[in-house]
Amino acid sequence: MKVFTFRLGDWQIDQLLAPIRTKRESLMLLMQLIKIMLVNAQIPDNRIGGELRLVVSKMSRLFLFSENKYLSFRFPFSVVEEGGSIAFSSAFLSSIDSQITSQIIHVLGDRAFSESFSPWEWIEPIIPADELCPGFWPMLLDLLLSEDGYLRYEYDKERENGRLHPLRHYDIFYSSPVTFKIGVGEHRDKDKMIDLLEQTTDCHYLEA
Repeated sequence: MKVFTFRLGDWQIDQLLAPIRTKRESLMLLMQLIKIMLVNAQIPDNRIGGELRLVVSKMSRLFLFSENKYLSFRFPFSVVEEGGSIAFSSAFLSSIDSQITSQIIHVLGDRAFSESFSPWEWIEPIIPADELCPGFWPMLLDLLLSEDGYLRYEYDKERENGRLHPLRHYDIFYSSPVTFKIGVGEHRDKDKMIDLLEQTTDCHYLEA
C-alpha cells in the first residue's frame, strides 16, 4: 500500500467536506483535490484544518479528514512518483495536469452542460476542450459513467436525533433516492476508516 498525505488549510476544509449530492459535484471535488495534490502547498502548522490522503493499493481512493467528518471516494487515475512529487494519467490522457482539471471544471460548470436538455447544447462546451486535448471526451465520459464508491463518516452533534440520525454514523451513497445511514457506537479514527475500505485487510462486521 502507498499513502500520499497532504495538509489542508482551515480555510479550505468546510468547502471540501461539504456534502455531495450529484455526480457533477463529485467530479468537481475530484478535480479540486487533484489541483491540491499537484501544487502540494506548504500549510503552516497553525492553519491546518484537515488532511487529504491518496491511498493506492488494490484499491485507489481519496480520503478527506477533518476533526468530525471523513469523506472517501474512488480515485480513477494512475499514480506515478516523479522526483519526490506525483503525477497522474489515464487510459485516455498521458497527463492529468492543472490544464486538464481546469478544462473539466469549466465544462462541468457550464450552464449548457449542467442544465440543458438538448444534446446539441450539452456537447457544445466539450468540443473545444476535446480539440485542445484529444482524449478529453472519452476520459470525461468514463468519469461520468464510473462508480464513485462514496462513503462519509460524521460525528454530528448538531443534528443528532436518536436512531434516526445517530451521533456517529456513515452515510452511504450521496444522491437523495438511495442514500442511507449506518450508526456506529464508537468513534472511528482515520486509520479505521481506511481499513474499512482496504480490500487486502480483514472485513469489518455489522453487528445488531
